[in-house]
Amino acid sequence: MLSALLMFFAVIIVPINAGARLFLERKPHDVERFYASPLTAGRIIRGKLASASYETLLLFSMCAPFLFMTTLLRGVDVASVAGVLILGYVLVMAAVQVAFFVGCITLHHAIKGVIAAIAAVVTGLALMSVYMHCSHVILRRGVLGFFDSLTSGSGIGVGGIFVTLCCVLHGMSIAIIANAGGQLDLDEERMRTSPQVPNPQNHF
Repeated sequence: MLSALLMFFAVIIVPINAGARLFLERKPHDVERFYASPLTAGRIIRGKLASASYETLLLFSMCAPFLFMTTLLRGVDVASVAGVLILGYVLVMAAVQVAFFVGCITLHHAIKGVIAAIAAVVTGLALMSVYMHCSHVILRRGVLGFFDSLTSGSGIGVGGIFVTLCCVLHGMSIAIIANAGGQLDLDEERMRTSPQVPNPQNHF
C-alpha cells in the first residue's frame, strides 16, 4: 500500500513538474534564451532527465526508510523492497520522458494542454497497472522470480516494447528541439540578409 501511494504521487508530481518547466522554456518569448545555450539538443534533454531523476531520487529516499521497515513483517525481505523501489524509479523516469515529448511539441497552448492531460491520464494508468502487477510478482515470488518472468518470452517482448517506446520518444524529443533550433538560426539569417523596411515592427 505504501509503495503504491509513493508511485501514485511520484508519477503525477515529477512528470508534471518536469514537463511544465520544459513547456515554459519553449514559449515564443523565451525560445531565444533556450537556444542560446551552447549545449546540443541531446544534452539538453539528458540534462533535464538527470534533473528529474534527482527529484525522483529525493522523493523515493524520503519514503524508503518507511518501506524498509516493512521487512519486520513476515514474508517481506530487503531485496523485494529494493526491487519494488527500483521498478518504481524506472517507471517514473519513463513517465518523465513522455512529459518531455509532450512539452517539446510545438502546438497551440490549448491543444497542447488537452494532449498533456490525455497523456497524463493514459500514461499514469498504464504505468500504475504495470507497477502493481510487477510489484505483486516481486512480493509473491521474490526478485529472482520476477527476473525469471521478465526473461521469459512474453516478458522479453513487453520489456522490448517498453524500452523501444522510451528510446523513440527520447529521440523524437531531441529531433524536435534540434529542428526548432535550426529553424531559429535560419530565421535569424534571413533577417540579417533581408532588405530593411520602413517599419521593422510591422515587418516582424
